[in-house]
Amino acid sequence: MAYIAWDTETTGLPVGYPVASPKNVHSFDMSRMLSIAYVKYDAEGNEVESDHMIVYPDNFIVDAVHIHGITPEHAKEHGLPFEEVYNRFVESIKGYDTLVAHNSKFDESILMSECYRRGFSVEPFKKVNFVCTLQMTLKTFLKPRKLIYLYADLTGKEFENAHNALADSRACGEVYHILHNYKRVLKPLGIKKIKLKASEVASMIDKNRFCKPDEIVMNLWCKYSPDTFDGQTKEQIAIEAINSSNTASELLADAQKFVSKDSAAVEQKYRAVSNQLISKTSLTDKEKTAANDYIRKTLYTNHGTRHEDTTAKLNPDYITDDTYYTYTVCVIEGTEYEIVGRIDRLIKDEMGDLTLVEIKNRAKCLFKNVREYEEIQCQTYMEMLNIESCRLVEQYNSDTCTHLLKRDKDGWQKEILPKLKNFCEHFHSQLSK
Repeated sequence: MAYIAWDTETTGLPVGYPVASPKNVHSFDMSRMLSIAYVKYDAEGNEVESDHMIVYPDNFIVDAVHIHGITPEHAKEHGLPFEEVYNRFVESIKGYDTLVAHNSKFDESILMSECYRRGFSVEPFKKVNFVCTLQMTLKTFLKPRKLIYLYADLTGKEFENAHNALADSRACGEVYHILHNYKRVLKPLGIKKIKLKASEVASMIDKNRFCKPDEIVMNLWCKYSPDTFDGQTKEQIAIEAINSSNTASELLADAQKFVSKDSAAVEQKYRAVSNQLISKTSLTDKEKTAANDYIRKTLYTNHGTRHEDTTAKLNPDYITDDTYYTYTVCVIEGTEYEIVGRIDRLIKDEMGDLTLVEIKNRAKCLFKNVREYEEIQCQTYMEMLNIESCRLVEQYNSDTCTHLLKRDKDGWQKEILPKLKNFCEHFHSQLSK
């Protein structure tokens, strides 16, 4: 399949990074398209044609010169009217179905915003499939990579002239061909079963901003193949830092014994510990951050566990269930990947139908809504138990807020489960090296 790789350079960044529309062109006033380039490739990834055009600054000021290197003088001398740039680009994409860019949504919005601003049709761009190598990278390696580093890793070559639209297009085109044809190496590991925590499913599919997929990969690697693991988990870094300081060790021991009466008490305790870590230890800033995060997690986890029981006792219809639930995600080269976990409580109605209860203790206030990662956790448990509804209960001191969630079988099958399988394949491939 032949394709076109393309890129733009701009005078700055848009306000709020919106998707361009006729109504929000003003958000792009400081993010005008200064140059655009494309490189055409055949189905084998060979370059067949390229073009690089600078837009004449007729109604905007050239800025961000330190990034793209195009000075106002150069733009005025070599720039073309936008109409000519537009016509050449539209003509160039005829006969091509796929346009590839790194962080494609940004370049798409830049191009569209100029069209809306200047009164040019966006119809030619509705006929093509925009593909993003950044999103391909996220799916393949479970973490974002800047083009300059991704190119070097995948091709073994140094990336020259970064932030030049033509150089970026060329690099993107080479990267796309590699990613498009990328096949993970999956070998037998000699591990019968790998257990995935139900509470971490959102992180595995990159839907939890507090814990990214790579952190889960590190934790699992350290647990199931310690002999091949040459890094450090977040927890290992924290414990190492804490153990290197008597004061930090004492603060952790104190946090482990602390019994909180309410959310305000645990918040106050955390602030006191954090202040002492900063003022009374000689840890580096990185070590202090790791130690602080670990002790905070200890305090709030203990608080949540204790007050979960308090919430449950206030509701006599809540049923305790100590079952260790499991759910098989996939089997890869003889290794079974299985979600595991225990639920908070259950409720049984008059008809005998069960509803899952998930209790969330809030640290500062009731959110009065359900976070996406919490929704995914609830969907995971509903799938594991084959239950159709879940009651998520927010608890902040004596205040509560209840949300009723319905099982989304379609979302599980089409969105969550495929991404979970992709996570398992990625993890397996790391251990297969």
